[in-house]
Amino acid sequence: MDNNSKKIKVLHLIPSLTGGGAERQIQMVIPLLDQQGFENHVLYLYGDECRNTLGLPAQQLHFIPVSNNYSPRILIGIIRVIHKIQPDLIHSWIRQMDILAGLLSTFYHIPWVLREPSCASDRYKHWKYWLRARLAAKTTAIMANSLGGRNYWHSIYPDKEIQIIPNILDKDAILKTPPADRMESGLNEKNKIILYAGRLDKGKNLKFLIESLGAVLKDDPSLIFLICGQGSEFQALNNTVEAAGIAAQVQFCGTVSREKLWSMMKIADIFAFLSLSEGQPNAVLEAAACGLPLLLSDIPAHRDIFDETSAKFVPTDNMDAVIKSITGMLHSDNSIQVANAHRILDSFDSNQIIMKYRIFYNKAIQLGRKFGYCIVLPVIQLSEISDFL
Repeated sequence: MDNNSKKIKVLHLIPSLTGGGAERQIQMVIPLLDQQGFENHVLYLYGDECRNTLGLPAQQLHFIPVSNNYSPRILIGIIRVIHKIQPDLIHSWIRQMDILAGLLSTFYHIPWVLREPSCASDRYKHWKYWLRARLAAKTTAIMANSLGGRNYWHSIYPDKEIQIIPNILDKDAILKTPPADRMESGLNEKNKIILYAGRLDKGKNLKFLIESLGAVLKDDPSLIFLICGQGSEFQALNNTVEAAGIAAQVQFCGTVSREKLWSMMKIADIFAFLSLSEGQPNAVLEAAACGLPLLLSDIPAHRDIFDETSAKFVPTDNMDAVIKSITGMLHSDNSIQVANAHRILDSFDSNQIIMKYRIFYNKAIQLGRKFGYCIVLPVIQLSEISDFL
C-alpha cells in the first residue's frame, strides 16, 4: 500500500477477544494487517483483558461491555463507532456480528465482508443461520477458511465473490515455546497424555470421546486425558466423566493461553479431536506444529488438510474404532505420521496469507464501488442515542 495514499479503514466486529479459533485468528491477523498499512478498528463485547494482543492504539479499540448477547447497547454501540470512524469496509467474524453487520451495512451502504469459519452442518438449520444466510445477500464478498465453507455459500449465492483464505499458523512462536514442566502440571514421567483443545459444545463430540476413552483409561492408570477449553457443555461433560468412573484421570484445564496450550501439546502423546464438523481447525494445526500425533474425526474439513499418512482418522460414532486407534497409537512409533503432518503446514505461511487478506479487502471495496456502495450516513446526533448507553 502506498504510504502517501489514504489508509483503508476496516471495522472488525467480533463478540469476544477470548475463546476459540476466530478469536485467536483476529489476534494474529490484526498486527499483520496493520503492517500492511490498513487502519484497523476492532469492536468487541467481551475479553477486554486481551486488548493488548491486538497491538492497536486505544482509539482503534471499541469495547462495548454488555450483560448478554441481546443487549440493545450492541447495536447502538456499533452505530456510534460507524459514525465516528466512517469505515471503508466492515468485516464480521462470528454469526452474531454477521447479522448486525448485515443490517447496518445495508442501511449505511458500506461494503461488508463476512467470514465463514465452519462448514454446513445440522446447526445451520437454526433460524439464526437462516437469517444470516438471507442477510448475506448484501455482502460484497465472503471469506471462507475451508473448502466446505466455500461450498456452503456457493450453493446459496453461486455468483457472489467467495474466496478461501486459510487461517494463519504462528509457527515461529510455536517453535520457540518450551515444553511444559510435568511436575508443575501435576504429572510424572510415567504419565501418557491424551489432549483435547477447543470449545466444550455438542458439535465437538466430546461426550463420545470421553465415553470411548473410559475403557482405555481404566486399563492404564498412568494414562491422563487433558481437556482445554470452556463452553456450555462443561457440566454435562463433567457428569459423563464422573459416571464413567474416570474422574481421577481426566483434568478440565479451562481456557489456557496459546503459549500454555502449545507447551502442553509438546509433552502430550496424542491429540484427539473428534468434532462433527469444522471449518479449518486451528487447534489441530497447532498440535501438528508441536509434533503431536493426530487422532481426528473422519470429516471433510480434516481430510482437506491431512491424509492417511499424516493423521489417524476414525468415524464420529464408532467407539470400537476409537479405542483400537488410541491403543495402537499409544504403543506405536508415530514419527513418520508426525513428520508428514508437519510438512503440510508449510502452506499456512503468515506472509502469504496476509497478502491474500490485502488483495481480498481491496477487491471487496472495488466491488462495493461497482455496486454503488459508499458511506451514506443519515444525520443523527450522537447525543440522541447516548442516553441508551
